[in-house]
Amino acid sequence: MALTNDQNAVVEHRDENKLVLALPGSGKTHLSIELASEIIKANEINKLIMVTFTRSSTKETEHRISKLISENDLMRIDIRTFAKLILDHARPLLDGRSLIMGPTHDSFKRRAVGTDEKNLQFIDTQYPVEYLESNGDIGELSEISVKYLQALWQYKKVDLTTLSIELIFALRAKKIEPLDFTHMLVDEFQDTSAIEYAWIKENKKENRSFTVVGDDDQAIYSWRGGFGYKNMVKFQEEFKAKAFLLSICFRCAPEILAYAAELIDYNVERMPKSMNSAKDPGGRVVFKDYARLDIEKALKIDPERIHQYKKETVTNRIVPSGLSWHYRRAIENYLNLINQKVYANKPDKVIMSKTSVPFECQGVVALEIAQNPKGWAVLARTNKLLDLMQEELVYLDIPVERIGGKSIWESPLIVGLVSLYRSLSNPKSMVFIDDALSFIGVPNNVISETHKHVVEVGDINKVSSLSLPENKNLSIYLDLAKNIPSNDDEEGIDEFISKVFNIASVISKDHERAVNKLRLVSDRLQGYSGSLRMRVSALIRLMQMKDEIDHSDKDKVILATMNGSKGLQWEKVWVIDVEKNRVPTKFRGDSDNEDSKLAFLEEERRLLYVAITRAESLLHISYRQGKHSQFIEEMQPA
Repeated sequence: MALTNDQNAVVEHRDENKLVLALPGSGKTHLSIELASEIIKANEINKLIMVTFTRSSTKETEHRISKLISENDLMRIDIRTFAKLILDHARPLLDGRSLIMGPTHDSFKRRAVGTDEKNLQFIDTQYPVEYLESNGDIGELSEISVKYLQALWQYKKVDLTTLSIELIFALRAKKIEPLDFTHMLVDEFQDTSAIEYAWIKENKKENRSFTVVGDDDQAIYSWRGGFGYKNMVKFQEEFKAKAFLLSICFRCAPEILAYAAELIDYNVERMPKSMNSAKDPGGRVVFKDYARLDIEKALKIDPERIHQYKKETVTNRIVPSGLSWHYRRAIENYLNLINQKVYANKPDKVIMSKTSVPFECQGVVALEIAQNPKGWAVLARTNKLLDLMQEELVYLDIPVERIGGKSIWESPLIVGLVSLYRSLSNPKSMVFIDDALSFIGVPNNVISETHKHVVEVGDINKVSSLSLPENKNLSIYLDLAKNIPSNDDEEGIDEFISKVFNIASVISKDHERAVNKLRLVSDRLQGYSGSLRMRVSALIRLMQMKDEIDHSDKDKVILATMNGSKGLQWEKVWVIDVEKNRVPTKFRGDSDNEDSKLAFLEEERRLLYVAITRAESLLHISYRQGKHSQFIEEMQPA
């Protein structure tokens, strides 16, 4: 495919620092491939680092470039994600520490700073910036940051964020050399964090060229450190970069792009840009405003019956038995409503007069999609709303494919139990003992003493409970560790797995859902053969597997959150529940901080912009009558 004039202009300035602003569907991947090819072909001494956002995009990029250049030339291109590049660069700094990521890191944070959500959110968002700005001076840090760092040092662990900041300090102090390259090309630059930007900056040298590609209007990851517009402005200033705009969208019909442009133009913190569609007119944007009576009629809800069920629910505080699907869904929602604190001590008559049975419109959307389900993608702001949509589609026997969302194997409960099995299966390893003890409720001070003692003796089986603080759950763990069956005792291993499961079930206080999750682990382990260590290793491999999903399967309705839809596209897109307190969601920050409120609202607007621009030719946007989001009015053409 030939390059556009916009794209050609970028390639012609291959050896200069560049900020490339790319509209949705503007061919930025195609441009990046062509630019990479030109850089490598231009001079045999050129070495290119390409920073991708995901592992799948790394594979795709490598595959596409391999078609344009020779195998020898391909060796001069290093294609990796930020995480992989920084981790490999920082390996000399690990110094025997265990790297903790994902669910294991989540568990460690809770042990280090407690379970208070504000503290956990601080570690995710404020601590990285604070530590980076301190330049390693611990005296400049807040108490919670110091507490977290001390826990990492004590247990000889490090997370990727902390390791990345240590790498930046080492680069500044000339203790580690910058990477070897002549050109760097960074994709999805709007999602780079302050740490990633600092790493790029510390790799800056004379006669090096940096190209960053992204779209500030699609910056939707501030919650995980993305600096969006701010990083783009900094890059232009600090790298003296020239700006280029890919102004032609090859994905969206002009009618769809027009609504998207109207919406995003309300944001203040953005780079102004013209938006043009390469497609001929003919796209459709349909706004679906569902009145309560329309929902009742479509779902065949009888108002008199629903009133009777409402009365029974208020009186008995349970959902009446024997209800059909949509009646039950409505009454379950109503029960959740009247169980709120505001109605706790109200008489039944007051509740009956002040409340009404709430109706969602996912059921109606599902019925409309059922008329011609092929090619649809349904997007929602949250997984909870997407769950409701999936249930309605499944009820109608419509095949669905769900994108994103956390795997069951990432549940903190499952991660904790697996850590327990891992530590028991390898008693000479110190790596998982702390997490195992934390999972079974051993206090932090006791974990610390135990860790020191285990390190001294080198084997958990040699630890004497007499030399450790007295703790019931610690004694349970030590008893388990000293009674692990031999490797060839298959029956004994199955019984041991059951014993650990029973102990964990007591810890989870017999909450049915929790016990079911724990049973999933024990059932898997008992389904394997071999020693306990072999079985645990097999389970770990299963947990680390990632399913490949066909995002373009037209025989299934694709379901995704707005965040999860990033980078994808479909012919027909239905964005559901664009309502007050849903899109945008409720602001949970400091209500007196106007800057925070504005930043929150602008990110929510960008999120809807991303959802809208996934659609190629048909876009439906739905909401309940009287509940529509302010964004609905904003996107209407003037």
